[in-house]
Formats: sequence, C-alpha cells, structure tokens
Amino acid sequence: MNGPRKMELLEILAEGCRVHPAYRARRAATLKCKPCAVIWDARCELKLRLLFKMDS
Repeated sequence: MNGPRKMELLEILAEGCRVHPAYRARRAATLKCKPCAVIWDARCELKLRLLFKMDS
C-alpha cells in the first residue's frame, strides 16, 4: 500500500464522525450517515490491503 493512501485512510479513521462521535467502524455503517459510510469504507479498504499484503 502506498504511503500517502495509507495515511489518508488512517486520518479518516482517526477523525471519526462529527455526528456520531462514538462510531469507530467496529460494525458496518447503516449508510444513513455519509461520514460513517466513508469511515466504514476506509476501514474495509485498509483491512483488505493489509490482508492481501499490498504494501508495495
């Protein structure tokens, strides 16, 4: 995974949702809140990239 993209995804996860501050992407987002959906997508992308070792 390239460095800039990894940093962008980690920043998305760290910032969290302003509407739902307790949401930390441990369960799937309901997709009613766009920021929560973006956080969930970032978590899924990070997990997939780490799972398949796309670190190059």
